Amino acid sequence: FLGKTLLGKKIEVVDEFKAIAKGLHKEIKIRKFVVISCGTGTSILYVNNSKVTHLGGTGLGGGTIKGLLLEDDMDKILNSAKDGNLDNTDILIKDISKNNISNLNKDVTCSNLGAFNSFLKNNKLKNDNKVLSNLSLGVLNLVYQNIGVCAALASNIVKTKNVVFIGNAVNNIYAKIFLRVVEKLYKKKFYFVKESGYIAVKGCL
Repeated sequence: FLGKTLLGKKIEVVDEFKAIAKGLHKEIKIRKFVVISCGTGTSILYVNNSKVTHLGGTGLGGGTIKGLLLEDDMDKILNSAKDGNLDNTDILIKDISKNNISNLNKDVTCSNLGAFNSFLKNNKLKNDNKVLSNLSLGVLNLVYQNIGVCAALASNIVKTKNVVFIGNAVNNIYAKIFLRVVEKLYKKKFYFVKESGYIAVKGCL
């Protein structure tokens, strides 16, 4: 989209993934880790010292949240979710079993949003705000929980417990709450860095 110069200055193209790795090396001390770059969608990288490998990605991200909830203002979505309850949206192990299943406790999700339709029918809700608050929380959990699972499985492949999350889509309290649940379940070490939306920029400097 840009030419060879901008405002009279020569433009130097920097590889995005290398810039992310370089930016993170300025922020954290660990040198072997998986990177989850979460914006509109999500990229998954593996950093081993100076070597960067693109492992894959998922279409889940901030764009998914906004698209499913038909709302572009993330602050409104987060505010709406405050009055939500995942018992009204998700099917959990405790809904299908009296006991834990293997190493999975009764609060682990079996189906994201699997209970939401029944919740609406059984309660005959006419309060749009109550419907939206539950749906907002359920969608946030769906996206962040599954990104976390992708992160954990990717870290298994490259044999590291360290996962670093960056990007504007993880700069909110719900991202951290739901990702911490996955961290504990998979026995990983999740890191969140300051100003994570500008890590690639820092790597270009």
